[in-house]
Parts: sequence; C-alpha cells; structure tokens
Amino acid sequence: MRNINLLAIIIVTILTMVGCGGGGSDQPSKPPVVEKEPRPQLKVEDVVVTYIANAIPSIKLTNTKGKITYQILDSSPANVVKLNDAGQIQILRTGLTTIRATDTSEIYQSSQASFTINVEKAENTSLVANELNLAALDTTAHQLVVRGQKGPLTYRVKTGHESLIDINSDGKVTALGAVGEAIVEVTDAGDDNYLPQQINVKVVIHSVEADKLQFAPLEALYREGLTLEPTRLDNVDVESITYKIINSLPDDQVAEIFNPQQGNLTIKNVGQIEVEATATYSDAYDQKQQTATFAVVIKQGKRESLTVDEIVTHYSTDSYIYPTVSHHYGDVEYQVVTGGDVVELVQAGDAFKMKSVGTVVVEASEKSTRNYPASSTQFSIEVTPAPHLGIADTASSLSYKPALSLPLQFAGQKGQLTAVDALPAGLRVEANNLLVDKAGLYKLKFEDDGGELYLPTQFSLTLDVAKAAGENLPALSYGRVYAPNLQINLLKDLGLTHISQLDVIKNSQQDVASLLNDGILQVHKAGKTQLTLRRAENDNYLAGAEQVVYVDITTAANRLKLSSDSVSMTWAANNPLIKGPVVEGDVGTVTYEFLAGAATDVVSLNTQTGEMRIQNTGTTRVKVKDSGNSQYAPGEVSFTVNIEQADNPVSVDYFKTTFSPDAAIIPLFSAPVDAQFRLINQASQTVAMPDINSGLLRIKNAGTYQVEVTYGSRNYKTKTVIVDGVIDKAKHPGLPTLVQTETFSPFKTITLDFGTAIGIRSYELAGANPIGFYDLDKANGTVTLKNYRKNTPISLNVKEDESQNYLAMPEQFVTVTVDFADAADIDANHVITQEQTVIVSTLSAPQYEKLEESEFGLMAYRAVNEPTDSQLQQYGKGKVVYLDVKPVGIDDINQRKAILVHVARFDGCLSDLDTNSPDAVKAIDYDAAGYCTTGRSVRMTRFSVINDSALQDNTAYELVEPLIYYRRGQREFLADDNGGFYTLPDVTYGVTKYGFPKSLYEWGIVQFNYQTTP
Repeated sequence: MRNINLLAIIIVTILTMVGCGGGGSDQPSKPPVVEKEPRPQLKVEDVVVTYIANAIPSIKLTNTKGKITYQILDSSPANVVKLNDAGQIQILRTGLTTIRATDTSEIYQSSQASFTINVEKAENTSLVANELNLAALDTTAHQLVVRGQKGPLTYRVKTGHESLIDINSDGKVTALGAVGEAIVEVTDAGDDNYLPQQINVKVVIHSVEADKLQFAPLEALYREGLTLEPTRLDNVDVESITYKIINSLPDDQVAEIFNPQQGNLTIKNVGQIEVEATATYSDAYDQKQQTATFAVVIKQGKRESLTVDEIVTHYSTDSYIYPTVSHHYGDVEYQVVTGGDVVELVQAGDAFKMKSVGTVVVEASEKSTRNYPASSTQFSIEVTPAPHLGIADTASSLSYKPALSLPLQFAGQKGQLTAVDALPAGLRVEANNLLVDKAGLYKLKFEDDGGELYLPTQFSLTLDVAKAAGENLPALSYGRVYAPNLQINLLKDLGLTHISQLDVIKNSQQDVASLLNDGILQVHKAGKTQLTLRRAENDNYLAGAEQVVYVDITTAANRLKLSSDSVSMTWAANNPLIKGPVVEGDVGTVTYEFLAGAATDVVSLNTQTGEMRIQNTGTTRVKVKDSGNSQYAPGEVSFTVNIEQADNPVSVDYFKTTFSPDAAIIPLFSAPVDAQFRLINQASQTVAMPDINSGLLRIKNAGTYQVEVTYGSRNYKTKTVIVDGVIDKAKHPGLPTLVQTETFSPFKTITLDFGTAIGIRSYELAGANPIGFYDLDKANGTVTLKNYRKNTPISLNVKEDESQNYLAMPEQFVTVTVDFADAADIDANHVITQEQTVIVSTLSAPQYEKLEESEFGLMAYRAVNEPTDSQLQQYGKGKVVYLDVKPVGIDDINQRKAILVHVARFDGCLSDLDTNSPDAVKAIDYDAAGYCTTGRSVRMTRFSVINDSALQDNTAYELVEPLIYYRRGQREFLADDNGGFYTLPDVTYGVTKYGFPKSLYEWGIVQFNYQTTP
C-alpha cells in the first residue's frame, strides 16, 4: 500500500473551503379567537422512559376533545426531545424536558396542560469483544479488541486468573506461560446516554507443538456483520496459507471465506464449521506442506429485549393499529391478554382492528430464531373516543299531518341526541322521534353525545313545518217545506263543533235563509239559496276548498217528489252506474239536466232516462223536470250526487340497485298519481332528494334508506306509505395504476400512490425484495429507502377492505421503480483512483459550522461487515465493504470481480488536525455524535482498499454501481452564511441559496477508476 501525507492534504483542502449564504423564515400567523363551549381540563401524565435514539414516547392524555399539539417549554440539557414533521415527540438524548400539550376543537374551548419527560440512561447492550487466543510461550502483547463502547474503557484480570495473563491499561494482554482460560473484566464508563457496562472476555492460552501448523478453535456469539480471522498459534515461517471450509452444520449458510489466501470468515448464521488450512513452506524445510483444521462455533447472539411502543390512539371506524416494534429479528406474534372487546387481531397477525374504546394489554413474543434467542414483552393499547367529525347544520321543510314525526337520525350521528335547550311548545320527543303537534318555524340545537366511540358535538336544526292543505267539507243539499221558525243545524251536518271552524264565503239569497252565530241555518221564507262555504284555516291546516250547499225551500208540498235528496257512491273504474233517487208524483214527461253551475264531469247524465255513470269524484246537482199534463202544471225538483274517493290501490317502489356515484333512482307507481316525497333522516347518508315533487333520488352511498311518499288523485284517497330502498355495494374497480416511479435519495420516504383508496388499503412487501432495503410503514402507506440496487423495483401486494360502497378488492401486485437521482440532486461525486483516499465532507464548510450531531452510513454495496480484530487495529473503526467492480466500459458479467474497502469516518475538531501527530484524528463509530464541542468541526471519510487480489494488474476497474455515503440527523438544519441553524417546528422557512431545511445533511457517491500494478 502506498504511503501518502493525507493530513497535509486534508488541512489544505479544509482551509481553502469557503462558505456563503443566508436565510430567513416566515413567521406563522396566529389563528383568530373563537368563542366555544366549556370543557373539562386536559390532563397529561408525566413520562419516564429509557433512552432509545429517535424513539417516540407514549403520552397518556385524558379529557381530550380535539387535536393535540405539543410545545417544548424547557429542556435540561438542551435538545432532549424534538417535535418531528408529524408533530410527535421524538427522543434525542437523556435529560428532563417540560412539554405543553394543547387540545383544540372546533366546538370546545382549547385546554392546555404541562408535563415532563424524563429520559433516563440506557443499558449499553452493544458492548462486545471476541475471545482472545494466545500461545502459552508467546510473550508478545496482544490487543484485546472491544467494540461498541460508549466511554473510556478499563481492564482488569478476574481475581484468581492473574497467573495466566497480564493486561495493561490499554487492553494489551500478555500470556505468562501457563495453559488455561482466563477472564478479563472490561468496564465501559458510559456517556451522556448510556450507563456504565461491564462484560467478561475469555482469553484462552494454548499449548503449542513444535514445528506443527496449529490454529486455535474459534467461538463467538452471532452478531450482524461479524467477521472472524484465523488465530494461528505456531510461529514457523510459511510462504502461504490457503483456507477452505470442509464441513458446515446445519447447512452451508454458516460462513463463507471471501479470500482463501486470507481466511477471514464472514459469519452468516449460527452453526458450526470446520476450516482446513494448508500451509506451504520454503525450500529450507523438509516438509513442504502441512494441513491443519480448526473448528468455528457460532452461538446465538446476545440480543436486546423485544420492545413495543405503548400506543395511545383515537378510535377510527374499521381502522388498524400497527405496533412499532424494536429489536426484533423475525416474525412477532401477538396475543391479547385483556381488552378483547376493544381490538381484535387481524388474520395476518401484524395489526389490530379497532372495535371499541378502552385499554388493551397485549403480549408480544418472538420465537427463538436461528441467530437469536426468544424474547417477549407486554405493551398496552389505549383507544380513546375520537373527535367527532361533526353533524352539518340541517334544515328540513315539512307539511303538517296528524302524528307527524321526524326521526332523530342525521348524517354523521354517532350516539344519542338531546336538545340543548327546552323544546318549544308544539314539539316533543318520544322514542327518539321528534313529534310535531303544531305547524311553524322552529330553530333548535341538538347535541350528539358521540356514543362510546366519539366525543360530543352540537349542531342546529331548522324545522319549517308548513300548514297542511285544508280538508273539504262534506257535500250537502236541503229541500224543505217552509214553516215558521224552520231551522237547519248546518254545523252539525258538516261535522263541525264551532262556528269558528267555518268560513262563509257567500250566501246567494240571505232573505231565504241566513247562518246564525251558533251554526244554525235560519229559514226566513220560501225560495232557493246557495251557501258557498269552506273549512276555516287553523294552527295546522290552511282553509279548505270552497263547497256549495244547496237550499231549496218550497211554499207547499211539491207534487213532484224524490225518494232522497242525494245519492252517494264510491268512485270505481270503468264508469259504473249510479242509481238516482226514485221520482214520485210525475204526470208528464220527465227529463234530467244538471243544475246551472253544477259540475258536469262527476257523472254522465242521460237527459231522457236519468241514467248516470260515474266519471270522477266530486259533487254535482241534478234537476228533475216533469212537463205536467192538462190537469197539472209542470214541476221540478233536484238532488245531489256525491262521488267519494276510492281507497288508493296504487303502489310505489324504488327498485334495488347497485352503488354508482350520484346515479339517479326514480319512484315507480303502478298508476299515475300526484305525489309528494320526504326522505326520512339518515344517520348515514345513502341518498339525497333534490326534488320532493318528483321523488328522484341521487345515490350517495350504499346502504338502506326510507322515503315517505304521500300520493293520491282526484278519484283516489290520499295515501302515505314508507318505502324501504336498498343500494348494494359495487364491485371494486381495482387500482387505476400498478406502477409508480420515484427517484432515489437516502432514506427518502415514498408515499405509495396507486390511486385514491376506496376501502382501507394495506400493503405487504412481496417476497422478491432484497432484505433490509426498504421499511414499509403499513399504517401510513409509505416506504422508506434504506439501500439502493440498480434495476430493483419495490414489489408490493396491495389489497383493500370492503368499504361503505364497494366490496373488498382482491390482492393486486404493484411495483415502485426507483431510478437513481440526477447529478444535480447529489451533493458530491468522487472518483477513487488509489489505495487510500480521504474525502472532506461538504459539511466542513462555514455554512454548516453550527451543525452538531450526525450519523454516517453507506449504501449500494454488495455486503458490509465489521472489520476483524486485526483490521480494527490497523485501520481503526469503520466498516469493511464488499464492492463489485468490472473493467472500465465492459459489462460482461463474467469479468466482474470483488474488492474489499475499509471505510472510516473522521468527524471531530478542526483544531485536532496536526501534521506532526498522525494519531491526532482517530476514526469514530458511524453512529457517534461526530462534532466538536470546543470549536470548529471537520468531517472527513477515508476509503482504503484493503484487498484487491482478485483484480488483474494494469487493468482499470470501475464500480458496477456507485457507492453511496451519507450523513444525517434527527433535527432539521438550514445552512446559511452565519453557520446555519436548527429550524423550529410549525415554522415555515423559505428556500435559501443553500436549499431547504433538511435532516439528510449530505449524500454523495463514490466511483472508481482503479488499477493495480505488479
């Protein structure tokens, strides 16, 4: 490997970097103050949690009425938590913070409550070290390599083992000549977020046979990225050693050797392998080759306990709750311990469907996997009543009728309704119906208590009850012989009880008869008169139609007589006969005619025979005339014909149909009638009725509905019926698109968009996706990109539950194509041409001077592993990346090779850079804070090619896919000419010349133009 003065290059590069820019922000406007209903005080419990980076703590609130928002009031130290883009509280570090919760509602007054979150230090479960194998007679000090430490380390040989080994303060172990096993106690002092932690590391001292190739058996606990290197115990010089796995149990997926000449074992799973090592010696030795084997045992790894976030959520109809699980390696199974009436576990077993409100205790368990032991935990789900979506203010116009009622059911109603104020006279409530006793205009306010599942809400109801059409008076006619004080009880004959119920429109001859105040018709003399009357208007009815009462007062008994003053019959179809009264005392020719002014369309009349056939309902008057003879003068008499309405045989229906948005449904009558329609209130609006006269309905949702139809005609009585209608759910139309195209950036969250969901849509990653590349958030329908591979779309299975209007959608397969970003969207593009290259981060520029913690990472590699113990000592902290390369410009897959690159992160203080002290800057963990607390920060990345043995000399190679690196954080930062600043939640910031606020602080790509020489 070539040696270069990297620090000199770094310093020159950093000192020549320049920064510029600046930025402002737009302050949010304050909402107007609105007078609202009083409410109980919001209450919030204090929270105590153990530190988990970026965790979202569960907040228990009571007396909620609307939307909850949070404001950070105080924090010790600063930045214990932050508010993320969704307004949730997210943990950044340990400490104590005070939060204000504000509950806002459209109906109720806002309420605030303050609470504290105490974030306590966590246990450091990542502190590990591989066992150390030493030869008994080896007096060289060997470094005990410890990983995952959070603070300074101290080392101590366990009491009783001091005769086997010695260890210094730097962790270097020396064998003291005796064979056996010793324990080193390693203590990590911890840091701001983690408690002190101690682990015991086994050191095995082996006896060694002279001149014999010998390796120590290896044993380790599984962990992701684990790489072990052979431990050779003899010290005889060899020209080369090659390694191969000769036995593997339980399968061949325990480990692989990337480079047979090196022998490093990339551990894939728990199991046992046997490795054969063949050494080749120089000509100075009699034996040119020796073979030795050694066993490697990988046991189940140490794991952090399974954890599931506590869940507090509002109820939502047919909605699912997806638990947020941490530290799981396989499928997690759930069992509801208590609260089975609140939620039910869905068939897929990864979500809960809400049924009611209340508290649920759930047991989460992960069975023992190949690489990790089983783990279980309990967590709670609290489903609280949801904010009411509201009921629209409603206006209803009705016409009065006896027993008129309005069901207290309205679109959006969730519970029982009660009147906010006392009901006015004329209205009353019985059996959840509003009964109308009197026509009028009523303005009411009701409250829906929300039932068990929703919070209360109020709405206004305006009820306009018009007076009904007045009833007609019965048809009457009188024929009397005059007598002094002759009176006729007209009021009684009309079926009325008081004269105020009657309007007298006209009396053609008041000198013949007049109506007294008590409803008695007083006869004054012989003659004829016609009284035009109508039923009077009252509180609930308009005035009735005008009706004529015929009064015929004769001076003496008429020779011409009728057996009756009137005849009546119920209307019937096909013009049936109606028999008139018998004529008596006739002596000449008898003829018939309608009385002048009488209706001629009630019956047909044969003027010669008097035969009458029914035409329509109504009242008419027929005059009977006798021509007389030589002895008697002509005479005449009249009678009333009353044809009454028949019972209404007409039926009406709305045919059953299938949901189609805003489609029309028309009423179907068995015969023509005049009708009016009223849509009965609907708790869930199924149809709308734009016209009460036509009865046409517009479909709004699938379901059932009721229409009150009042109909009749001239010849049929008015009839009121309730028609029940049904609208079936439609077949799901399927997804409008099956492919979505996106561009890549690290940790980009893609909102899955395959058209508007009709029912509750759920996603599952299909089996073809590479493991660990994507995080699917089933609750929000998003995918977060965690890695990149060219020409590898995201494969998903999508289905939708049955909804209000559509049947369930069968599972459909969809893909999201992820294209690589345009060059303009990438912060940096570097080409590596030599064995060791240092890249200075763009975040070292002045505009990022105030940027603090960040996390470093890599993407788009074939594989990534921890460095071995010797690599860790040689190159420092970092990752060993396996990359695929190919000859420049050649796409033949058979010419692809692999190289190993150690990638180290150097983020720290600029003042620590010193060309005279090559150890001044040391690599740090990828997840370390990585910033300077005492001055200007510098951020760098070193790429070291550590194995290129597969490449052909003098051939230029390039990466098959560029390697991606990034730095990101949990807080959004906006660069400017003053060093930048962290943005505040709920504040909108404009774009500056450095872009928008972002938590992905930088990302770039690394490409190769690399070749080896002999």
